[in-house]
Amino acid sequence: MPVRIPVRLRSTEQFLRRNHGSVRQLTVTERRIVRKWVRRMELAIEDAWPVDTGTSRDNWRSRVYGSARTNPDGGIGFLLWNDTYYVQWIRRTGEKQAGLSALWRRLVPRVIREFRDPMLAELNAEILRTEAEIKRGADLLDILQLRRSA
Repeated sequence: MPVRIPVRLRSTEQFLRRNHGSVRQLTVTERRIVRKWVRRMELAIEDAWPVDTGTSRDNWRSRVYGSARTNPDGGIGFLLWNDTYYVQWIRRTGEKQAGLSALWRRLVPRVIREFRDPMLAELNAEILRTEAEIKRGADLLDILQLRRSA
């Protein structure tokens, strides 16, 4: 059975409310920051995954949601998933006898916690730069890169 781990960045939404006045979608640059850190999470999961289950190790995927409109789980966040049908049952040798849960249930939350603070620090700094541009009079549509060039 595949696993799906949705992560909502509520602290980013709160940070936007405080600095923008409401939750807005992330800019392209802000989404790139989240994507970079989520990709690092994927690689850390793959590095810690047993090599003898290479198919499931290589099948970790992610998606970044820069707005509630694009996220089926609502809000700004990301999704980590693995579609390998047996991923739910993977444990390291001896872990089943020790009564430990599936590897992904222990590993993925640990990796997310490890990368969350540096990701949020970099993202918040970029949000502050974006908000400073807006306060200087830059058009939000241009900053979000939603406007098509002529």
